[in-house]
Amino acid sequence: AGGEGGRITFYGTREFASLGAHRGMQLSYRDDLESLSFTLSFLASGSLPWSRDFEMSDIAARKAQAGLECMWGGEAPPRLAGGGCPLRSLLEHARSLREGDMPDYAYCRELFEGAYRRLTGSRGGGVPERGGGGQHMGC
Repeated sequence: AGGEGGRITFYGTREFASLGAHRGMQLSYRDDLESLSFTLSFLASGSLPWSRDFEMSDIAARKAQAGLECMWGGEAPPRLAGGGCPLRSLLEHARSLREGDMPDYAYCRELFEGAYRRLTGSRGGGVPERGGGGQHMGC
């Protein structure tokens, strides 16, 4: 559905929506990955830094900051800190895409398979379809 001035009407949950959604842009694969990174960050940490912001513009401004550390005001929750965090890498990959670019899904899958192997000590195949629960993502 269109909005005024060619802007797209906002759809989605504001806490998990991509910057493109906040800006009323036509959404693409990059927005899906960005939203996924916010959702997984919430599941890993229990909150998002903008969860208490009530104005859409405040939420969008906080999301516009670059990496996961910036998302948490310079101090990422311990499970989300560090260079090997698949959530940070997923967000960076999403934000590196131009409109219409296809994500590198093999790269995205490898991020989480690597985290799974680090957590479980597994050297075998990929991530099982249904996990054992209780483990976080290696962040």
